[in-house]
Parts: sequence; C-alpha cells; structure tokens
Amino acid sequence: MPRPTIGEAAATVFGYLRGLHATHYLDLGIRMGLFSALAQKPRSAEALARDLGLHPPYVRGFCEMGHHLQILDREGATYGLAPEMDRLLASPDDAYFLGGFPPVHLRVAEDYRLYPELFRSGAVHPYQEHSQASSRMSRALRAPCPGCSWTWPPRNCLTCCIGSRPAGAFSTSDAGRAMPWRPSPSASRI
Repeated sequence: MPRPTIGEAAATVFGYLRGLHATHYLDLGIRMGLFSALAQKPRSAEALARDLGLHPPYVRGFCEMGHHLQILDREGATYGLAPEMDRLLASPDDAYFLGGFPPVHLRVAEDYRLYPELFRSGAVHPYQEHSQASSRMSRALRAPCPGCSWTWPPRNCLTCCIGSRPAGAFSTSDAGRAMPWRPSPSASRI
C-alpha cells in the first residue's frame, strides 16, 4: 500500500471528526422533530422553524449542514429528506429506523473522558456505574426487532424484518467488517 500524502492523511482525520459532528446532528434532528417534520412535507428552513417554534437562523444552519451531509435534499429554498432518510430517521416503527443509535453512541462517548485516568491506573468503569439512561438505551438496542425475534444490535443484517435478501447480500458484523449474511443460530423467524 503506498504511503498516503499529508492531504490524504488529513482527510482521514477530518472524516472521523465529521462523523462526530454528524452523530450530534442526527441526534438533534431526531430529538427536535426536525426529521419527522421534513418527512411529513418538505419546506423552507424558515417555515420549518416557524412550524416547530424554533430559532430560524439555527434551523437554517441545521438544514444547510444536513444538505452537506447528504441527509437533506434542497431545491431552491425548500429542504426535504434525501431518499430513504425518512425510513432511517423519521419512522420509528420501520425495521430500518436507526434513530436510537446516535444517542447511544453519544452516551458511550461520555466514557472517553475517563480514559486518561483508566489508562494510567488500570482501573475499570463497570457497566453498573453507568447512568440509568445509558442502561435503558443499551437495553432498548438489545431488544428484539419489532417485526421478528432477531436481537439488536444486529450481528448480521438490518433487513431482518424484510424477509429475503438479494443474492450475495452483505451485512455488518459487530466488528464493523462487511461479511456475507448468515442468520444467527439463536434467531428464529416469526
């Protein structure tokens, strides 16, 4: 593998930082109802702010950032969710809804503040010492998917409720590697 240029290496680091900001962005859009409102109907940032009782300049910045992140589409001054984002971010009953993941990742990230001391001392931060909110979120993500008995977070595939997969479908393992889809031995279909 060729040695990356300084620009390529910097792009990698900025990609990670962008992911941090995107996680906060997704959490805000879900908690504030911005994605749900845009799923109902596309509108201008000013109309979105008015409809939700929010500060227009902040909502305008939110919409511009969403467009930059390819979560929102923009036609003139009108913003709407990009294709399939309604299912991912504004449809809690959809098998593909991912709205629970940003707050969990942000809670887990709170542990990073403890890392310098843990690295120095070798101490641990037991699960039992996490906040009740973190425990509730973690349990919710391990709950069975609404359409079947598969457990979340998915070890294999987000399409567990859809029924069939195209030939050669890939999924994401717990380690984040793309792997051929295989049903979990403990999973049973309804």
